[in-house]
This record gives sequence, C-alpha cells and structure tokens, in this order.
Amino acid sequence: MDELTDNMSINDFKAIASLLGLGDLSAGVSRLPEYRVWANMMHRCYNPNAKGYKYYGGRGIEVCAEWHYFPNFLIDMRRRPSPEHQLDRIDPDGNYEPGNCRWVRKTTNMRNRRDVKLTMAKARKIRMLAIRGMSHSEIAKKFDINRSLVWKVVNNKTWKEA
Repeated sequence: MDELTDNMSINDFKAIASLLGLGDLSAGVSRLPEYRVWANMMHRCYNPNAKGYKYYGGRGIEVCAEWHYFPNFLIDMRRRPSPEHQLDRIDPDGNYEPGNCRWVRKTTNMRNRRDVKLTMAKARKIRMLAIRGMSHSEIAKKFDINRSLVWKVVNNKTWKEA
C-alpha cells in the first residue's frame, strides 16, 4: 500500500508533501500518521476480518473512489491538526468522502456516534428540567438515559457549554 503509482509520480507526491509540510518522506509514506488513519479507514470498510468491520463495511459504509488512492485523501483532508485529532464522519451513516469528513478531537467524535442519545440541545433541556425541579430519575426516564449521566449533565461534568 506504500506505492504511489496510479496517476501521480513520486516527484508530484513529494511536491504535494512539501506544500503540506510533511517533511522528508525518505522513510516512507506509511510512517505518516495520516497514512495510518487512511489505511485503518480502508481496512474497516473493506476487510470483513477487520475489528469493527460490522460497524463500517458491514453496514454499507464505503470510501469514495478518489480516496482509494492515499494522495487524494491527503490532499482533501490535509494534515491532522494534532495527534489528538481523529477522522470523523459528520453523518455517521454516510460514507467517507470529502463533504462528510473532518478532523476532530476525540470528544467531538464520541458525541457523533450512532448510539449517543444526547445532543447539546438535549443537554440544555436536561439542565432546564433540573432547574425547574424535575428529579434526575424522571429526567433519565424521559431521555432514556441513566441517572448518573443526568447528574453529569446537570453538574456540567459532560456536555459542557462551549
């Protein structure tokens, strides 16, 4: 997967790498953190033996054709802002493609999961209901969450206002 032979010469890729601030690539493209992110994305979408395949490829999540070629992914996504940033699909049911992907910190990525029941709007509503005197148990039942999560939201331990 470390080949760059499709439509771009190694010199073209080195020029792009220089513009993106990737530095010396003599040790190989596969050492780039962005390459590892790309390879993992491809793996979970197309390898039925991959851990998590059932949540990605198994659900029909695909990678756009252009991104099957790493340099195109890198050109579109650019460098990862920091080691704490992860690749995120804005629509968790959508494909990996330029309009649906971004670099985000882990907290944002975790909030975008399909199984997350809260949103910032719901967190605000929970705080308002608590201020108005509704019990944590009642709020938990209303939002189908556990009481400890209600307590964390009410006490601004999670889903904090920006």
